[in-house]
Amino acid sequence: PEFKAPSTKLWAWIKNVQVPSIAKGGTLWVEFFEDHHSQKNRTAWAPLSLARYLIEKKETLDADWQTDAKTLIEFVGRTFTSIRFGVPVCGEQDEDHDPWGGINSTYGAVLAMYSAATGSPQYKKVANQALTFALYAIDDDGCPRDSVLNNQRGGWQEDAHTDKVHNFIDALVAFPEWAR
Repeated sequence: PEFKAPSTKLWAWIKNVQVPSIAKGGTLWVEFFEDHHSQKNRTAWAPLSLARYLIEKKETLDADWQTDAKTLIEFVGRTFTSIRFGVPVCGEQDEDHDPWGGINSTYGAVLAMYSAATGSPQYKKVANQALTFALYAIDDDGCPRDSVLNNQRGGWQEDAHTDKVHNFIDALVAFPEWAR
């Protein structure tokens, strides 16, 4: 009970101030990353995490969850994605647009979750492509790398291992046929 009032106040700020800031360039999405400290460094992590949360909670959190999640996804798409080897992929932040395994698999998973939750095929193909791209960062012997662009084995824990695993599980729950 002691967290109800602060939680309500925080959600009101996110809903009424932070999400709408996207229309003005998304300046309220800076410094949500551990290794870059710049007031000009927006990240894809925070908006994708919030979109995932909205998709998971749906109407219990936000009656407009579809619109708000799509706003967040579209912001990430406009701001952090690029085409690599013919595939749309997601970079981490303004200061690093490389498609590291953690963020690119997060992007794919959130798009898959949104597509499945809304019944819209809009993001399904892009989700599948981003996740397939992430699989190419696994060596023939099963050792993961943190990026297709990085030829060294291993790497950042979340990029090479942990984030990828739970993101692929979320995507496979959304579209079980992808496991075949």
